[in-house]
Amino acid sequence: MKTNAINYYNQLGKIYDSEYQTSYWLLDFSVSLVHIKQYLSSNMTLIDIGAGTGTYTYYLKSFVKSIVAIEPAPNMVGEFKRKNPDIPIEIARAEHIPFNDHYFDMAIAMGDVLSYVGNLEKAMREIHRILKPGGYLIASVDNFHFFIKDVLKHGSQLDIEKLVKTGKTTIGNKFFQFETQTFRYTDIPQLAEYYGFIHKDMIFKLVAFTEDEPISDINHGISVEFQINRHVEFVGNAQHIQFVWQKRR
Repeated sequence: MKTNAINYYNQLGKIYDSEYQTSYWLLDFSVSLVHIKQYLSSNMTLIDIGAGTGTYTYYLKSFVKSIVAIEPAPNMVGEFKRKNPDIPIEIARAEHIPFNDHYFDMAIAMGDVLSYVGNLEKAMREIHRILKPGGYLIASVDNFHFFIKDVLKHGSQLDIEKLVKTGKTTIGNKFFQFETQTFRYTDIPQLAEYYGFIHKDMIFKLVAFTEDEPISDINHGISVEFQINRHVEFVGNAQHIQFVWQKRR
């Protein structure tokens, strides 16, 4: 059944974390954390946009001065509060962030929030608004170069044409599906400029491992990934692109 991303993740609220306990997804999360921590400092104020069940908040809150979160799916918020009873969270969308202008030093939008928002233009205007000049946005998005391979293999001609023309495709499970906006790696620096940011960095994840491959040593996996996850020749291996933008001063 077709739905939207908020309803999809609301359905998954209580089981979401259990779906991502494989070694592949634990490595993916670890790579993301290592990348984010390169840009953190202890005096930062941080907002976790589309925080889900609060896993990123849980692991980052001890590294910053303060942290808050927003999440539009109520069942995900319930899980967030169990994991992070000490952290404020609002039920809100990226398109309408309930904080003042120039409030945060960093925003993170992990779990492909910017691929799932209903209106990317509004979401980016809001993120730009609530960041201080010089503040950072770190986000992950679905990778066009990965999904095109899957659609070419399993999709219809209409699916292929849609993805090539619009970057959009359908994802989900056997019960619920929703539309995602994929991004080409070449789009990301251009979008940074368009939305008033400076593009600082980009990694592809994961490039050395696949979902059906057991990973016995996460630390070794992180080391391997960071040797090659900025190399464009591996971009088609990666389900996600994670980028760092800095708001222009």
